[in-house]
Amino acid sequence: MKKLLLILAVTALMLSCGKNPLDKSIFKPLSEKDMAKIETENPELFNYVVDFKEFDLSNESDEAKKTYGELTYRRVANVIKAIEESQDKSLANIATAMEEQDELAAEFVGYLILSELSGAFSAPQEEPTPVN
Repeated sequence: MKKLLLILAVTALMLSCGKNPLDKSIFKPLSEKDMAKIETENPELFNYVVDFKEFDLSNESDEAKKTYGELTYRRVANVIKAIEESQDKSLANIATAMEEQDELAAEFVGYLILSELSGAFSAPQEEPTPVN
């Protein structure tokens, strides 16, 4: 019985240590160690994760967290990669490339883009300093 418990404990430990950080929820921050592991194990997605990390998700509404909580860094990075690799950068082709990847992740990336755009246009503008 003790051997069985030991085997189960070791197996659980091995499985938990081997998880890929790309499979974390987008609402859980990635550590420097996670980023190093992604760069080593998934270099093709690393830059897309770096781009995505620029968004601050800490202030997202509970509704957004509920709707998009199942999304992982991998799913979002794949959508961003599809956008970047889209041959024709027209909105229609970008939307098609996004939806072919993952509908929920594409919806979330669109949500982020719209949030950023609306914030950019509503942000107070600094008054120019007069030149003498």
